[in-house]
Amino acid sequence: MRPSNVWGEGDYLHEPLQVLPTWIKNVKAGKELVVLGENTTRDFTHISDFVEGIVLASEQDGFEIFNLASGVETRLLDIAKNLSDNVVVKPLPEHEVGRWRGDITKARSLLNWEPKGEFWEEFEKYKQKLLK
Repeated sequence: MRPSNVWGEGDYLHEPLQVLPTWIKNVKAGKELVVLGENTTRDFTHISDFVEGIVLASEQDGFEIFNLASGVETRLLDIAKNLSDNVVVKPLPEHEVGRWRGDITKARSLLNWEPKGEFWEEFEKYKQKLLK
């Protein structure tokens, strides 16, 4: 499995490695949110979609590598501004990937897997739960 920015229930366990729980922690602490690159995107996969993909892959014969992602780019600056007015954009380091969207064609085809969660809808629930 190749997960792509898995997020959702329990992702605070991966802070500071994951951007969403790190930003939630910073919002709660009144700190600024730092975005590297104005147009940087990532492909976020909800934990429920990721788990479903793992289950489907485990039921297959043989060995295959699958990208489990949403297949949709989401701009980090949009997420940060949704969370806070205290956002700072810094240049994207040369070694960082500016845009990322996972190719889920193989998982769709061989596993009949499709991500169900729409990022912004699920993100609002996530945000409300963690920022209350």
